[in-house]
Amino acid sequence: MAYRFTLEQSVVQNVRRIALAEVESALALCGNDGGDREDTVHDLRKKCKRMRGLIRLMRGPLEADGKYEADNAFFRDAARALGSVRDSQVMIETYDKTMKRFAGEVDRRHLAPIRRALTLHERAVNRRDDLAARLAAFRDRMLEAREHIEDWRIEDDGYEAVREGFTRSYRRGRKAMAAAFIGPTDENFHAWRKHAKYHWYHTRLLEPVWKSEMKARRREAKELGEVLGDHHDLAMLRGHLAGQNGRVHEFNALMDRRSVELAASARILGERLYAAKPKALAADVGNWWHARVDELMAKHGRNDGPSRLTH
Repeated sequence: MAYRFTLEQSVVQNVRRIALAEVESALALCGNDGGDREDTVHDLRKKCKRMRGLIRLMRGPLEADGKYEADNAFFRDAARALGSVRDSQVMIETYDKTMKRFAGEVDRRHLAPIRRALTLHERAVNRRDDLAARLAAFRDRMLEAREHIEDWRIEDDGYEAVREGFTRSYRRGRKAMAAAFIGPTDENFHAWRKHAKYHWYHTRLLEPVWKSEMKARRREAKELGEVLGDHHDLAMLRGHLAGQNGRVHEFNALMDRRSVELAASARILGERLYAAKPKALAADVGNWWHARVDELMAKHGRNDGPSRLTH
């Protein structure tokens, strides 16, 4: 079943189903020897991010159980341990995107040494990196994660179980957006990006409460996350090239221009996505949840319908 709740199951059933599916899928990827190494690392890191999205949605019950901080950090650290291989590839992709954006203004041959240096760096990282050992260690972490999931005790049910996590995550995204507008640093934009991604995960998880409304928010959050992701990738590449000679200063000027464009696009998307105040949006989602539950109970019959439906 997909990365989303179904209101025909209890919250704890949904959470365990989704979490175990992500972990089992990650374990299968660890054993995929024939796959592309960058794609494998990228997919495994996405699994960890999806798990953190789920954990943050369930923040209230998991904090009450004393599990939130440790399990959030567990999947954060698991993803970080796989980072270097993917980052070297992302820097090449970011260079190519930048050159494509300004294709009519620059001579690719003039800046080609930068591309060659990035390719050599990626090859060096791949030579040094023992991906098999990393995947083996990651696999051990996922086996441990299965035990963590079985230990989760979620006492709340229905919308109350997710309300705090949804509200707090959305509120922090709103504050991060404001901080990025006031102080447009790479760090502030990166912080905003992380919260926008969590809101995207939450709209995916809660899509069944009202598909049309949540799909619209999901599309907006995804687009914002991608724009902010490109902004972050430029910052990472700029940091990697810092202090290097040659044509770097010319390429930095292109990256600076692109960063300004992306920041402007992010502002437009963010002001729309974060227009509602946190408590108001949380109340709306709660009303949608309860209305959907009533609809399902009426459809199946209140006496013999799904016994796990709850408000």
